[in-house]
Amino acid sequence: MRRDLIVRTVDRIAEIKASDTQLIALFTATVIARNLLESISSGLLFPVPAFIFHFPIAYVFPMLGLTGLMHIFSGYPLRKLLRLMVFAWTLTLLPPLLDSLLGSSSSIGYFPLNEGNALFFLLNFFNPAVELTGTTAGIRIEAAIGCILAGVFTWAVVTDRKVLRGVATTVVFAPVFLIFFTWPSLVYLLTIKHFPYVSTVQEYFQWHAVTAPHLTGSLHYTAYLVDLLPVTLILALFYRTLRNDAWKKLAASVRHSFWEAAVPLAGALSVFVSVSGVITFADAVSITGAFLAALFILF
Repeated sequence: MRRDLIVRTVDRIAEIKASDTQLIALFTATVIARNLLESISSGLLFPVPAFIFHFPIAYVFPMLGLTGLMHIFSGYPLRKLLRLMVFAWTLTLLPPLLDSLLGSSSSIGYFPLNEGNALFFLLNFFNPAVELTGTTAGIRIEAAIGCILAGVFTWAVVTDRKVLRGVATTVVFAPVFLIFFTWPSLVYLLTIKHFPYVSTVQEYFQWHAVTAPHLTGSLHYTAYLVDLLPVTLILALFYRTLRNDAWKKLAASVRHSFWEAAVPLAGALSVFVSVSGVITFADAVSITGAFLAALFILF
């Protein structure tokens, strides 16, 4: 395998003359196409909150997270890497197509992770002899391809410790992929001790006790806000990398608008403090989301 050929190909793709709007349109089209393919293969019509809110952010989160990891391991310029990943993300169309070709009987979804099956899932994700709920054959093939391509990419573009950094990228990418494939259940396991016990992840995400349920009380709104938190953090880090003065400007903006920001903060804190009843996970996420929305408007 010729490293120079890989580097030239990668650079050529990253430098395709496409505007930010066109790249966003390509990513959006990819997400919509993937959701439609899943709908057709499963024979289900996804609800509007899932199609408009939850599913798009559920693709933005892993794309940004994997891009950040690749930037750390490879040192490849972040701006070019983001452009490259938009084109590479079209590979997410593979799972439903592969499942159709392979005759998979299960539907694509999150794996129902719990304390009892976590190690089994980790050890058998790439074992084709074991069938796993949600993570179909197509999903697992896609993940394997992604891990290998990430490792090859790092090996090709770095200038030192090529093999070590390439292998490290592939090894780290494997469990990171598993985080994204089990994300709602993982959030449930990590936070359930702080909120009233609910036996299922679905109820945990949609049960509101002190805040009004969003329209039908759909769990997809809560899932959207949960994903938005790490996405916001990753974007802030990216912004800092792409613009050296970004955080200085943000700090100046915060100082200038401190008292305006204190208003939504006081409102959020007062809700948490004044509630005499039970605050559920969905309540806490809704209140936090409202506070962040006010901050985004201010800054």
